Amino acid sequence: MTTYSIDTFKPQRTCWHTLNRSTPDYRDMLPLPHAVPPKDRPLVLDFLAQRKGASPLQISRLDYGRCVGGYRTRVLEWLYHLAGVLAPAQLISLRAELYPDDDPMPSLPAVQFRELGASMWQSVTFPALFDNYPADFYLSFSAEVEESGVVVRPEAHLARVGPEAITGPLEGLAFVDEAMEQAQLRWQRFCDESCHWLLDCGITHMEIKGSTATVSRR
Repeated sequence: MTTYSIDTFKPQRTCWHTLNRSTPDYRDMLPLPHAVPPKDRPLVLDFLAQRKGASPLQISRLDYGRCVGGYRTRVLEWLYHLAGVLAPAQLISLRAELYPDDDPMPSLPAVQFRELGASMWQSVTFPALFDNYPADFYLSFSAEVEESGVVVRPEAHLARVGPEAITGPLEGLAFVDEAMEQAQLRWQRFCDESCHWLLDCGITHMEIKGSTATVSRR
């Protein structure tokens, strides 16, 4: 299989399956600009797991958009650790803008990722609701600068139950809506507690795919 290197359009012998980690590896996470410090100009990291015809991760300059090298190892290492603290959920996409900054920023404690996993994809609630059909759901985080300041928007939505893709509300299944409301509240709490870290990382968008298929059946 042809895969691609991290910050170029040229085919390389690089395997991205290592980012799909099935077993959690909880650890404190440094903010991204400390793990990947930009030297002079701001950087943009744009990761999309299913990007077609190009590298899953594009690294460019914020001011003129040209791809740059020299950061791939540190970026990959940080993404690998992030995939570990989110496992068995998968990192689907991430966009971050990194600015040169010497101010110290704290790491996000591993316990916060552990609590997220326990309340979401390791919970037995969803398998019980869907009668042992595996269900996929997406959690997203976005941050935008508006007149009132930085506005963050965490969202959760159901994507699939068994073989059926879900594209809208499920008519008459109030218990499913209630479950997704609980998922939204749990994800909202994680984002609220981690907001400073997410913003320190320069993350403007992030999406995670969780699945009840990772939960042991009883």
